[in-house]
Amino acid sequence: MRILSTKKISEKELSVLCRQMKIMYNSGCDIINILEIIAKSSSENLSRALMRTKNGIESGKNITDSFKYSNSFNKFFIYMINAGEVSGRIDYVFEQLSDYYDKENKLKRKLIAAMVYPVVLLIVMLFTFLFMLLFVIPNFEMAFDFDGMNLPIVTRFIFWLSKFLRGNLLFILISIMITVFMFYRFASESDYFKVVFDRKKFEIPKIGELFRLIISDKLSRVLFILMSSGVYIGESLELAVQILNDSYVEKRLISAKTRIEQGNGISESLRLTGLFPDMFISMILSGEESGNFEESLRLVSEYYSNELDLRLEYYVKMIEPLMIVIVGIMVGAMVIAILSPMFELISTIR
Repeated sequence: MRILSTKKISEKELSVLCRQMKIMYNSGCDIINILEIIAKSSSENLSRALMRTKNGIESGKNITDSFKYSNSFNKFFIYMINAGEVSGRIDYVFEQLSDYYDKENKLKRKLIAAMVYPVVLLIVMLFTFLFMLLFVIPNFEMAFDFDGMNLPIVTRFIFWLSKFLRGNLLFILISIMITVFMFYRFASESDYFKVVFDRKKFEIPKIGELFRLIISDKLSRVLFILMSSGVYIGESLELAVQILNDSYVEKRLISAKTRIEQGNGISESLRLTGLFPDMFISMILSGEESGNFEESLRLVSEYYSNELDLRLEYYVKMIEPLMIVIVGIMVGAMVIAILSPMFELISTIR
């Protein structure tokens, strides 16, 4: 079967698509009409994908193979459609997929929002520092004669840095761009770099804790959706590994899958990965012992979704004053380093 090449559908579009399909499916519409109706009001890329899926069904393929044929939907989506088709609960699967992609989209927006303020402040701080070095400091040097004065080492360094930047600004900018480009190429193409980065980010204080919360939130959501749709825990973990897209997590979850298949408990196997907080393991153990494992996964997902929101909000509130203090210290130190010899020069003249 020839697979068509096209652009992947975004998670935001997938969320809306699944919600529409669930509603229309429950209203009694057949799948071909559903795809045709939704395609008319969708983006060009999604519309093409849905029409290819529709054509596949009309040619005799099942729903799963038809979605796969369009080559626009990710593996998790295809796997879930297959689970729904086999179990006869495809409307339930559409509902779960809609919730999943909606939460994924919200999580990405929250993470981006949490990063925006610190990044903006960092850029403002950098440009303020450069503006003073390139334009303010030279004016002070021109206005006052500091030759022969025993200037503080900080002041001398700032004057030197100002002259160096003015004389080599183009070279510095080109060097930075080349370095960033080379680093990006190396980081994106090197498997070793990805493995090291994926491991080290869990070891950074506070940052590692945040990544553990993200992994706990995403894994519990994925496992709940898969297992409530009738997918075995081993297969669920294997698919979750691909969705999480983290080499460090992948290695440990595959080990957990192997232990489970050897007869070990789910909670114990996940605990031995060292990836998850104690609360996560305790809640999984509770569901495992009570025989209501799927419900415990749902509760774990809700708990860590809320916990992640609170932690992101806390970190943003902590970073804001910290960045302002850093900006104040840097600018203040530069001003003092310049003004102190200037006042000394003025007092000498008097």
